[in-house]
Amino acid sequence: MGTDPLIIRNNGSFWEVDDFTRLGRTQLLSYYLPLAIIASIGIFALCHSGLSRYVRSAESDLVNEYLFGAQEERKEDNSIERLLRNSNTQANYVNVKKQGRILKLRHFDITTIDVKQIDAKNHGGLTFSRPSTSDHLRKSSEIVLMSLQIIGLSFLRVTKINIELTNRDVTTLLLFWLILLSLSILRVYKRSTNLWAICFTAHTTIWISTWIPIRSVYIGNIEDVPSQIFYIFEFVITSTLQLIKLTSPIKDNSSIIYVRDDHTSPSREHISSILSCITWSWITNFIWEAQKNTIKLKDIWGLSMEDYSIFILKGFTRRNKHINNLTLALFESFKTYLLIGMLWVLVNSIVNLLPTILMKRFLEIVDNPNRSSSCMNLAWLYIIGMFICRLTLAICNSQGQFVSDKICLRIRAILIGEIYAKGLRRRLFTSPKTSSDSDSISANLGTIINLISIDSFKVSELANYLYVTVQAVIMIIVVVGLLFNFLGVSAFAGISIILVMFPLNFLLANLLGKFQKQTLQCTDQRISKLNECLQNIRIVKYFAWERNIINEIKSIRQKELRSLLKKSLVWSVTSFLWFVTPTLVTGVTFAIYTFVQHEDLNAPLAFTTLSLFTLLKTPLDQLSNMLSFINQSKVSLKRISDFLRMDDTEKYNQLTISPDKNKIEFKNATLTWNENDSDMNAFKLCGLNIKFQIGKLNLVLGSTGSGKSALLLGLLGELNLISGSIIVPSLEPRHDLIPDCEGLTNSFAYCSQSAWLLNDTVKNNIIFDNFYNEDRYNKVIDACGLKRDLKILPAGDLTEIGEKGITLSGGQKQRISLARAVYSSAKHVLLDDCLSAVDSHTAVWIYENCITGPLMKNRTCILVTHNVSLTLRNAHFAIVLENGKVKNQGTITELQSKGLFKEKYVQLSSRDSVNEKNANRLKAPRKNDSQKIEPVTENINFDANFVNDGQLIEEEEKSNGAISLDVYKWYLKFFGGFKALTALFALYITAQILFISQSWWIRHWVNDTNVRINAPGFAMDTLPLKGMTDSSKNKHNAFYYLTVYFLIGIIQAMLGGFKTMMTFLSGMRASRKIFNNLLDLVLHAQIRFFDVTPVGRIMNRFSKDIEGVDQELIPYLEVTIFCLIQCASIIFLITVITPRFLTVAVIVFVLYFFVGKWYLTASRELKRLDSITKSPIFQHFSETLVGVCTIRAFGDERRFILENMDKIDQNNRAFFYLSVTVKWFSFRVDMIGAFIVLASGSFTSAFL
Repeated sequence: MGTDPLIIRNNGSFWEVDDFTRLGRTQLLSYYLPLAIIASIGIFALCHSGLSRYVRSAESDLVNEYLFGAQEERKEDNSIERLLRNSNTQANYVNVKKQGRILKLRHFDITTIDVKQIDAKNHGGLTFSRPSTSDHLRKSSEIVLMSLQIIGLSFLRVTKINIELTNRDVTTLLLFWLILLSLSILRVYKRSTNLWAICFTAHTTIWISTWIPIRSVYIGNIEDVPSQIFYIFEFVITSTLQLIKLTSPIKDNSSIIYVRDDHTSPSREHISSILSCITWSWITNFIWEAQKNTIKLKDIWGLSMEDYSIFILKGFTRRNKHINNLTLALFESFKTYLLIGMLWVLVNSIVNLLPTILMKRFLEIVDNPNRSSSCMNLAWLYIIGMFICRLTLAICNSQGQFVSDKICLRIRAILIGEIYAKGLRRRLFTSPKTSSDSDSISANLGTIINLISIDSFKVSELANYLYVTVQAVIMIIVVVGLLFNFLGVSAFAGISIILVMFPLNFLLANLLGKFQKQTLQCTDQRISKLNECLQNIRIVKYFAWERNIINEIKSIRQKELRSLLKKSLVWSVTSFLWFVTPTLVTGVTFAIYTFVQHEDLNAPLAFTTLSLFTLLKTPLDQLSNMLSFINQSKVSLKRISDFLRMDDTEKYNQLTISPDKNKIEFKNATLTWNENDSDMNAFKLCGLNIKFQIGKLNLVLGSTGSGKSALLLGLLGELNLISGSIIVPSLEPRHDLIPDCEGLTNSFAYCSQSAWLLNDTVKNNIIFDNFYNEDRYNKVIDACGLKRDLKILPAGDLTEIGEKGITLSGGQKQRISLARAVYSSAKHVLLDDCLSAVDSHTAVWIYENCITGPLMKNRTCILVTHNVSLTLRNAHFAIVLENGKVKNQGTITELQSKGLFKEKYVQLSSRDSVNEKNANRLKAPRKNDSQKIEPVTENINFDANFVNDGQLIEEEEKSNGAISLDVYKWYLKFFGGFKALTALFALYITAQILFISQSWWIRHWVNDTNVRINAPGFAMDTLPLKGMTDSSKNKHNAFYYLTVYFLIGIIQAMLGGFKTMMTFLSGMRASRKIFNNLLDLVLHAQIRFFDVTPVGRIMNRFSKDIEGVDQELIPYLEVTIFCLIQCASIIFLITVITPRFLTVAVIVFVLYFFVGKWYLTASRELKRLDSITKSPIFQHFSETLVGVCTIRAFGDERRFILENMDKIDQNNRAFFYLSVTVKWFSFRVDMIGAFIVLASGSFTSAFL
């Protein structure tokens, strides 16, 4: 078979000069490596049963929960049910009251939501992707190829053909392939993730190892033909197997695909091959479709199951039930992903330095005039090594960033979801307010919108900041280690400079955080003021207050810009430090190396050191940059944490459920707007002892300010209970209610004094997500006097009413709000002065047909009213309030017997006259009817172009295709025009020339030490420097060169700080003018604009988009200009130094052009969709906060939380696929860069 192992070992080493020795190929690759893989498989098999159960459980946990629900939550829910059901005695009042936390969970806890049931309504759910015919063919091909390999090895074992492998080596390889064949056959019958992972790892390892002997064959180190044939045969077999593995679906299993609804295509992420995942080719079809058609929201694929908000928030809530610190909770949720990301960072950082080491080795060969053929073999090995390193970097970078983007997406969903849920469950009144829902929230709405639009996004980007920060720290440590290896103790001088700079950078980062906090506070004030204006835009227009409002907002904006100016000044100083640090580190290191160590610089050492310092500059820049961003995220995280720590509503703690579920009662109750109201003059409802009559009409009467509306809010648990108790029949969430035989549920419906309506159709506002019953619906419409109004509306009840019912009159809004309460299945209806906004005839109709009509039969109605003369008829019980106290209460007959009401208001005999008038009105001709309802609709203005389908709110439009040149011109005009742009370009070009001059000056210094560079070298990592070799005729000492080097570096750093400052100043000037123009145009727009444009959409422009113009666009512009000039300068230098590279440069340019064109076409549309899908989130949030009291009264919190999640998912879809297209683009750019390195090195080696 071959030489005896003892003879082979006489070589004594695995590597010799330029290749693996025979010992290395046989013993290391053909014996020890297969044995190690076999041993690993054996160890895995020993613990297979336990481990497989763990892995299987971990992977299928989400699917099992989806299909069967979470067992623990179901048990807890059942125990709660038993507790509430068994609370049937007076003694249990306290016990039930103590379950306030549990009751709150029933309303707000999302972990018990049955997502499967929700998906079924949308025709979504889990589907299974079965292996295709091509998948079966791949498996069959695997088995055939491995069988051929086994046959070949068996043939060698039997015939004893003389190759360099020993019998032991062949036997080991034969055993290895037999085991792999067995596992592959087993995979056909048993689909297992573990088996797939074992086979893939083994195949990949053995495939990589076959490259080593095939290289030996190529360079002629294996001379015997049988060995050559064997290694070539082995390489072909393993390469084909690896190709099959790479192109097969991951896990070669039946993939579970999650489909959210029948309108969204499922994600391809988990059904793609490893090669597609590595190269991001699974998104190529989407990008290709974007070239043919403009992407719309419906065209964007769905997310993976684990990336939908409902599953993210469920997992976050379940894992962090007992963690009150938001930062710790986020860390606990994403520690595994952070660890995976850090592993990618570690590999990336190590591999990133290998090209520099290989470059040094390559330069040493190039600088050696007596190089042999073995040296040239090594040179090609180093070139290929640099190419492989670049490919590896591309993979590590994109995969690591992808993990960070996943974390970012999920943190964003968590934060927006948590802020929204907090907005729903927080205490409604924190200071004395009116009873209106809108009044209670308007002061804080701007701040909360800012938390969602800016702070949540800042915090979500923290994952990317941490990724880059850790990468920078690792890079600094490894680079410093290499510098010490190359330069010795002089490297510590550079380290000391870095250590000195750290405190300065930390101080500047703190200052940036301080100014960021000031900026966000000003932004809160600006958004709050603007939101207040937009919410009351009609009043602003009626009184012509636009100019005053604009001046107030501009005044706040000026403070915001001053904070941004301070921030930009600090940023400029930071930029100066970034630019000057590498110069100081390099200069001081070279000074110690030449003056203290008395060493001369040579070309390989000088340019390798320069390359390392160039590498060091990037992480130093990133570290300072990231510290600033992390500080900003920290500020935002604290703001969100402070909001989430605000007090929750005490509704579920202070309301007591009656044992018989049939009581509505105040027992010696004292209530205030705010628990901190210690002022003696603060309004209170004192000593309330009221027992409302169930199934009857109860009136709450009293003068203005007596506390009527407050009493209803107290009954709903929205006021603070100081003493006593409030007894209610039920606090069940709406989704758990069970109707009785009459179709009614033991719950509350509430109609507030200021009508709260959704930005939806009339019909959807009335139904309010109840089961639609056409007969009941028509009766409600008639009883609330809405029939004639619906005939006037362009699309009847399908007409969109706009935000806050902006197209309706006050009476129409109130009647729709009343219709919602009456149509609901709630047995107890609370009406807060719903008759005050309608005329007298309509009030009579509503009272007779709705409030006391058949729709309210057997339902409790508590009506707050000033219309005593009308409402005393048919009422059964009345409470009269005065200054927050009960003045009188009792049945109507009892109160009349006491002579409480004046006769002219309550004489029941007046009923006949009223009925007569009412009857006459109803019998009047149709013409009179229309005349009488004119006051009801006179405030309605309908656009002539109003569409017949009733749509009022126009869909947010976006541009299509490339961004118009006019947009760039428009921004450039505000930026300062072509003069400002030309001046900035001149500064950037000068700074780049100085940067290149530093490298040139080092080369000049090296030449002056009589060390010629007679062949190409590399500077700025891979920049060829052939031709830059003229030796200096006038030699100077090292001090002269160091002085000039420092001078160039300091000037460059000063220019760097100055250009940063100028860019920020120009950008801020543009931002100020854009904001002022936008504000003027919006506030001076016609009222029709506000009818068709939701406030949330406008707030998106003034919050997130303005923040982007203020703080994101300027840094991006700076980086763009810098990269353009740097790329142009590098291409110019390469072309001048190596003209033959120009051909490759043209090919590279064409490749970049097409890749960039494909990327831009897709990413542009996705970015636009990412922007416009934020508006519905803000709109829904604003709408919810205004009506939070009504939502809680109906117990409908869960539905609104789910709607919020749907809007988050819409935005996350655009964001996710935007990030994936970025990875697709960056990977291909990196690959092209890797081929540039290969081509550059190949040209250099070919002409040596």
